[in-house]
Amino acid sequence: MEATDTTETLESEPQSGPYVRVRWIAEYFDVAVSTVYALIETGTLPAIAIGTGAKKTLRVHRADFKAYERSLRTTVQPANPSVA
Repeated sequence: MEATDTTETLESEPQSGPYVRVRWIAEYFDVAVSTVYALIETGTLPAIAIGTGAKKTLRVHRADFKAYERSLRTTVQPANPSVA
C-alpha cells in the first residue's frame, strides 16, 4: 500500500496556523492520543508546550508532522528475495 502526501489533507484541516493538535494527529493516524503523547515524550515527534502544569497544551508544527510522516514510509521488500 502506498502512502499519500499529507499536504492537501493538512491544508484542508479545519485548524488554522502552523500547528496541529495532538488529537488531530491521533485521528489522522487512527491511533490513541496516548500513542502520540508517547512519541512526543520520547522525542520522536517534536512538539511545543503552551502553558505549564496540568493545563499545559502540546502542539506539533505542521512541518514536523509532515517530516515524521515521511520518516514512516517504507518500501515493501519481498519476503524471500532469493525467489524470483
